[in-house]
Amino acid sequence: MKNYKVFYKDKVFISDERNLLKIFQKEKVKISAPCGGKGLCGKCKVKIEKGNVSPLTEVEKSFLREYEIKNNVRLACQVFIEDEVYVAPLEDERNINILTNFLLEAYYPINPEVKVKAFKLEKPDLTNQTSYHDRLLSYFDNKYKIANIFLIRKIPDYFKNNNFLGNVIVYKDEIIDIREESFNDPLGLAIDLGTTTIVMKILSLSNGREIWNTSFRNPLNVFGADVISLIGYTMENERGIDTLNYTLVSEIKERLKNFQRLSDIYEIALSGNPTMTHIFIGVNPESISFSPYIPVFTSSLTFDALSLNFHNINPFSKIYTFPLISGYVGGDILAGILAIQLWREDGNVIFIDMGTNGEIVLKSGDIIYSCATACGPAFEGGNISMGMNAEEGAIDHVWVDEGKLRFSTIGESRERGMCGTGLIDVVAKGLELGLIDNTGKIKGGEIELGNVKILQKDIREFQLAKSAIRSGIEILLREAGIKVEDVDKIFLAGAFGSFINIENTIKVGLIPKIERRKVIPVGNSSLKGAELVLLNKHYKKIAELLSKRVKYTELSSRKDFQDLFVEFMYF
Repeated sequence: MKNYKVFYKDKVFISDERNLLKIFQKEKVKISAPCGGKGLCGKCKVKIEKGNVSPLTEVEKSFLREYEIKNNVRLACQVFIEDEVYVAPLEDERNINILTNFLLEAYYPINPEVKVKAFKLEKPDLTNQTSYHDRLLSYFDNKYKIANIFLIRKIPDYFKNNNFLGNVIVYKDEIIDIREESFNDPLGLAIDLGTTTIVMKILSLSNGREIWNTSFRNPLNVFGADVISLIGYTMENERGIDTLNYTLVSEIKERLKNFQRLSDIYEIALSGNPTMTHIFIGVNPESISFSPYIPVFTSSLTFDALSLNFHNINPFSKIYTFPLISGYVGGDILAGILAIQLWREDGNVIFIDMGTNGEIVLKSGDIIYSCATACGPAFEGGNISMGMNAEEGAIDHVWVDEGKLRFSTIGESRERGMCGTGLIDVVAKGLELGLIDNTGKIKGGEIELGNVKILQKDIREFQLAKSAIRSGIEILLREAGIKVEDVDKIFLAGAFGSFINIENTIKVGLIPKIERRKVIPVGNSSLKGAELVLLNKHYKKIAELLSKRVKYTELSSRKDFQDLFVEFMYF
């Protein structure tokens, strides 16, 4: 069997696979491929510097501009290697402008699951030959157990070197580590595991202080931009789930490696949609993709970090994953419900997570309704011809000045593409100027903002996404037997955070026409919910109770959903 060579940056890949994107996927190269390599998105652009490859395809001609073709830019999914090839990336990942903070005030006592308890043991002698293990447990009146063999192995050297003094780290009813006498500040890691973007924050569990945070593209984007594409990968590829799990966990570990206090992390709380949660722990999510859309598990899970090969973090730390509501409404939504304290709200309150899956929750009276709209990744740059994450160079705001469209970019850099907030703005202002009619048709076929073009197909993608969310809202209102005018409040969550223009969001029909003051952007509610369960264990119990209380509506079973979907396609 012939092997093919790919020279990429400072690496050489040797493979019996000819397709360039598949080689990149196998070698964990970070490249955007929202459609999963089906030739539908035009995002996996690379530059062929040297080498023999397959001819330009019709798919590439439909996506690439003339100057790109002249400069040997190709779509990796369409390139087949003839022998060896030198490939260069078009861009490196920039800083992602994702909100890591929560915009509402939150007050709660700090009462983490992780506790630090001091001990001072009597030294053994001939009159007291109790074992080290039993001696330690009896000091705490046998309220705790030691269930980790690696900790038992640590005990003799620790006692010998620390004169039988120190602190134990307790998690529920288990001693999970022994630390020096001076140690008093355990850390927790909160992870918002989004389909498009991952956000992480490290907190002090003793005082709640933020120590460190980061955000980055989900490395699984190379396999697909939405959960259906990712599930499809597991079904179409042998050991596909292992590949996705390894890619995801490895990237998280890589992002953490430069943090100096990894050994002090004793709990990780993860909030994500059902598919991402399954992939994170290495469970095949295939059953979610077909009727009746049943996940493998819905309860919260707690397990040792070592079981996911988190060797560079504290091997004694625990990982907690939020419970799930259904196959498509997951722990990220429960975390958001915790963050905004939805169960305590009076009246009719809507909570919308404007991410790839477009989950919607409505609390009306004592009942909490939910649905997932599968709105796609348009709001996060996916399926938009020049769409991108909220990174440096992304158009993030658009306005009208003297009858013309003006725009700003993240980092005040040269415009490279359009992120979600910019897309909402340009549609709203395009409608205002008559550049877009109520059917979504663009006058002249495209809108130019500097080097960035908004094409007719981009407006159609936006219409599909906004109609999905608006239709989902209407279905839940009908489930509750109320109307738009009965809505008291709408919480908008997600990566947009405070960057979203509420007036424009209402103008394009993404949310119902209600008073501006009733719409509240809350920022990253999923991450905040993960922080809450780290800092106060009581919230885990609330999350478990809420997961059983929230009523899920499967939109595909509703006969009126399609009619509403068509109706809300119009502006």
